[in-house]
Amino acid sequence: MMNVRPSSLDGFVGQERVRRVLQILCRSAKAKKTAVSHVLLSGPPGLGKTTLARIVVAEMGSRLIETIGGNLQAPEQLVGLLRSLKPLDILFIDEIHAMPRSVEEILYPAMEDGTVSVVKSDASDFMKALGVQAKPATEMVSLPPFTLVGASTMSGLVSSPLRSRFAHELVLEPYGIEDLTRIVLNASKMMGIELPPDVAMEVAKRSRSTARIAIGHLRWLL
Repeated sequence: MMNVRPSSLDGFVGQERVRRVLQILCRSAKAKKTAVSHVLLSGPPGLGKTTLARIVVAEMGSRLIETIGGNLQAPEQLVGLLRSLKPLDILFIDEIHAMPRSVEEILYPAMEDGTVSVVKSDASDFMKALGVQAKPATEMVSLPPFTLVGASTMSGLVSSPLRSRFAHELVLEPYGIEDLTRIVLNASKMMGIELPPDVAMEVAKRSRSTARIAIGHLRWLL
């Protein structure tokens, strides 16, 4: 199925404030040759949070590491992801509010200090060999500069400690008919179809103020 998502911030329709802030962040980071500061995207489903995260990756020429908060049920899973990061990578966690607190807490030092606590397996193995039940020794490991982009459809469930560690929280708003019509027209052109403006507007009116439903209606129509 053809991908009709915009691939650049200039090509992204609507969400003007969010788009403007992301443009500034990307330009500043590229000028300084550093990672974009951590960003939390929030808003109802279908407004473009995932699309914007992927656009930031494209704008920065970075590598994307993508996961879902509900899939991270053990701290070790997140530690593994963090340790796999390379300089200027972008870690995108969708529905970030769904992480258990024990997993979420791994992000605090990663976002603040660029470090992660790692269990020293050699020490714990040695203690096991002696038959001693002891808390495994840990060490703080430095991470390369990276960007965390979190997304949430239920921003009220994002804990205060996690929210405070994002440099920017950007809220996406439901689309108006004019923007949705432009989205439908742009997508139809990418599909190789010249859609009459009145038809595009009718699709927009039936899309419940979301880009996702608009594109779904368009695919069904064509």
